Amino acid sequence: MRIMTKRQARMRKPFIGIIGTMIAIAVMVMPQAAGAVALQADPFPIGVGAPPYPDRYQEDAIYTEMKDFGATFVMGGNGANTLDKVSNLMDATYRNGLKAFSYDDSLDFNRANINQLNGGSGLYVSSTNPIGQTFTSPSGSNWLLSTVTLNLDPRYWVTGADLTMTLYEFGTPSSPRGLQLGSYTITAAHAVAQPAFILNKYLQSGHSYYLELTSTASWGVGWVSYTANSASYGGGTAYENRVAGGGDLYFKMNFSQYAYEDNGRPSDSVIDNIADHFKTHPGLFAHFVNDEPSGQKFARLQAMIERFRLKDPGHGTYVNLFPTYASNFQIGMDQAQGEYVTPTQSLGQKFKTNSKTSYISAMQLNIDSSQWESNEYLSLKLWDSPAKNTLIAQSPNYAKPANNRPQFVLNATVSPNTSYFAELVHAGGGNGIVGWVVRSVLGTKYYKDGQAYVNGNPINSDFWMTINQNISTLYEDYVYKWVATEPDVLSFDHYPFRVGGGVTTDYFTNLEVVRRQSLLGQVEFWAYLQSQGEPGYLRVPNQHEMRFQIYTNLAYGAKGLQYFMYWNVDPAETSFTSGILDHNGNKIMAPDGLNTMYEYDKQINQEVLKLGPTLKTLTSQAVYHTGTLPADTTALPASFFLKPDNAADPLLIGYFTDANDRKFVLVVNRDTVNPRTVSFTLSPKPSTVKEISKSNSTETATNYNSSTGQMSASFTPGEGKLFALPSGY
Repeated sequence: MRIMTKRQARMRKPFIGIIGTMIAIAVMVMPQAAGAVALQADPFPIGVGAPPYPDRYQEDAIYTEMKDFGATFVMGGNGANTLDKVSNLMDATYRNGLKAFSYDDSLDFNRANINQLNGGSGLYVSSTNPIGQTFTSPSGSNWLLSTVTLNLDPRYWVTGADLTMTLYEFGTPSSPRGLQLGSYTITAAHAVAQPAFILNKYLQSGHSYYLELTSTASWGVGWVSYTANSASYGGGTAYENRVAGGGDLYFKMNFSQYAYEDNGRPSDSVIDNIADHFKTHPGLFAHFVNDEPSGQKFARLQAMIERFRLKDPGHGTYVNLFPTYASNFQIGMDQAQGEYVTPTQSLGQKFKTNSKTSYISAMQLNIDSSQWESNEYLSLKLWDSPAKNTLIAQSPNYAKPANNRPQFVLNATVSPNTSYFAELVHAGGGNGIVGWVVRSVLGTKYYKDGQAYVNGNPINSDFWMTINQNISTLYEDYVYKWVATEPDVLSFDHYPFRVGGGVTTDYFTNLEVVRRQSLLGQVEFWAYLQSQGEPGYLRVPNQHEMRFQIYTNLAYGAKGLQYFMYWNVDPAETSFTSGILDHNGNKIMAPDGLNTMYEYDKQINQEVLKLGPTLKTLTSQAVYHTGTLPADTTALPASFFLKPDNAADPLLIGYFTDANDRKFVLVVNRDTVNPRTVSFTLSPKPSTVKEISKSNSTETATNYNSSTGQMSASFTPGEGKLFALPSGY
């Protein structure tokens, strides 16, 4: 999901009284971040994004229709990017029984302004008298100069006198125009006193540039406000006819920068402002933090989430991850450097266990095994701290592995939320040098509370490692490292329906990874649903494909579903193809021409809302497939208690248990074209098999025959059905 464009990217509560005030004072005296907050929506989390444009549509009927669709919360997008606009959206959703994410674009962008607002004098611009101003860009990477505003008298700006602002690299004081970078023209028909010239050009850090204002008219337009005081702006000077004048123009320059440039992040004051603005609004669902982050940002995002928890412990936070088909550069797990371990140089990593870690069976490192001789050995020591006062555990000597990610066995009891130090040492043999041992790029951290060491000296980096896991792919490493930060929910997007037909070959690979890491990290996962198209890239899913997405995600254990998108973006802003509602809120006809996609998806959502109370109580135990196996999936074992009589049927079987160890299976027809009736045999034979009703949530009878162990069920394309076995089975 992207707040604005998927491929680019994608209030007040009554006074709480003396007790609440005392709590607030205590927090001020001893600030302590709260733990994770589960994101809950009854009867089941179903989110929609993008919402109606909050500055255009606030009618209750629009949001009632959204609730009738089956939504329980609303995500961002379509211009919901400032505190005021999101407040309007949250007001409207809450009035109609929904909740919404908080957001402000200060979470994504830093702002900077360079202004010189003194006047008193003026200059005239004409075709023979250009006016200019040099300036120095802000320090930092990739600042975007968005607009430059001047001040002039519009009475002397008449038809035939268009004004153009051109941006140049600064040349020399006597010849200020260097390389031209961009320009913007405003016609006299739009004459205003303070015209804003839109440049949208990225600038180098702390660099000198030259702006020049020219006119198509031979007579002077102006005056253009100017001050002769040379001390007004210290980063440049004004020019008339390309001759430095000693003063400065009146100007306002607006800059923006991605908030995570130069390993930065939004400041605590930005986070506090958002949390304080929304935390008492009854319509707040959770705080939106980031969409599709690189793994290089995880440590910074963790710090931000801890700040949100400190300021608003009553609400959770939300981050959405990339899918498997994102590039290695996008997920950021291929950007690394390395060090060598020798008999005289050990390598170390300070790290902090999370709240769920009380035992370390093994730690995995990333080491180039081609530079590790067969008779050479390494060992990993676990210490209490970099000071190495107490040795807690040490692995056996490890010989050259078959791959680059060896696991060092420790079997150490540890304390949650506690810092430790892992030291890799050379244990003899070989040529005395092994590596490289992979670490993050200098200046970038994998872990918020981590610190790499080389021969006892700290460096601004972290060594790659896993705890109690055996990670073999960059994508699973990406998901693992995010789950290790203990997010409130694990969310990801995967849009499987590409132009040309079929389902992406890694659709189930993505679900396998996310499910596995969700269970190991003890955090619920949510999935995005593709409900839109994009010319040349994505096709609009039909009703069967929407049903397939919903039930396959649920069978893998998803505890939340999110539509992207619900209310389409204005075609002037992006090329998305409408799937449910167009940018004016009109319902879109389904590909079969018989009904709207709104009505089809609404019907499925109502089924999910009825299954939701049961699904929310279940824990995924296994996921199996029959028929032709999708990549990276597991075939249904011959020993499983429920088997289709025709092994060629393309089924997905999610196996679950509840808190009392009662068994449930969610069976899905993976075929998005053909309905099918499937015969099953259960062994051993249970006394009953019930289906959880999609109309009233109750356990209803099936055609199961307890004497034969036979049952059959009919499935529409992509449909899933949830069956319950008797307690004790």
